[in-house]
Amino acid sequence: VEHFEDARIALRTRDEAGRRRLLASISELVRGLHARGWVHRDLYLQHFLIPVDEPDAVCLIDVGRARFRARQGRRWWVKDLAALLLHAPETVSRTERLRFLGAWLDDRGARERPHWKKWARDIVAKAERMRAHRPRFEDPDQAVGVEPDRAIPRPAEAQAKAPEPAHREDRP
Repeated sequence: VEHFEDARIALRTRDEAGRRRLLASISELVRGLHARGWVHRDLYLQHFLIPVDEPDAVCLIDVGRARFRARQGRRWWVKDLAALLLHAPETVSRTERLRFLGAWLDDRGARERPHWKKWARDIVAKAERMRAHRPRFEDPDQAVGVEPDRAIPRPAEAQAKAPEPAHREDRP
């Protein structure tokens, strides 16, 4: 769509003030979604479109997997937030990520620091599991999506031990 850019690209190209405004808009939308009992279940930055003529407006797309429950489980909130973290470009600073999480947690009433640490650990752990997930597709051309940014750096020893992906012709 020519008149929109996705949030992942916008967060890479904007200056600090522009990134903060955009993150505040995304945060407000995600907090409202979750506060009303919805989870997206595919909450990637590519699913937030920004009109080029309204650089702080945000539109959420690809809501086919979204689900409503009056009492949503923590698991789904963690998954949504982990997906955002996983796909956040390196231009989004640690402070900006924590500010985003802090605003979300304030909406949940988790004002105590131990709660923040537990949420942050759970979200980072889920993002790592999502990164390690191997697609179920036999043919890579069938896979939909974009390779995630390395928003959560891997330890050097994990990079060295990571097996090379099997090529199609190598499989039995």
